[in-house]
Amino acid sequence: MNPLALFLSHLRESLDVIALVSGLVFTGLSFRDDTRARQITNLLVLTREHRELWGRLIERKELLRILDDQIDVRQAPPTPAEELFIGHLIQHLSASFRAIQTGLLRRPDKVQRDIKRFFSLPLPRTVWQQQRLLLDEDFAQFVEACLD
Repeated sequence: MNPLALFLSHLRESLDVIALVSGLVFTGLSFRDDTRARQITNLLVLTREHRELWGRLIERKELLRILDDQIDVRQAPPTPAEELFIGHLIQHLSASFRAIQTGLLRRPDKVQRDIKRFFSLPLPRTVWQQQRLLLDEDFAQFVEACLD
């Protein structure tokens, strides 16, 4: 076979391989960028939902008792409104947990500390203990691990 023809056939094969590998690299980079963009979008949505949820606490002053660390729940158990609000917070946390598990969000730094601080309060702790059995076990275990 002609050396030039042999060289050109190998060159063509090499260029095909280079084009294929380049295409895969660019696809991977594009996928990574799309993943980051989705994570940021999801974080913005989650932040908006978080702000709206906690905004209700400011709008409804009777819910501020949720943040009181001196309440005796035997003498002053959670009201239905407080139970509902805390339940919404638990569902919000559960949805965030699922989003993190599936890679739609990154886990925020120190989220465990925030969870522990909230569920260490008497009313949230009481509602958590009531609702825990209704939740997915892996989520419940995650929250319980934060409380330890």
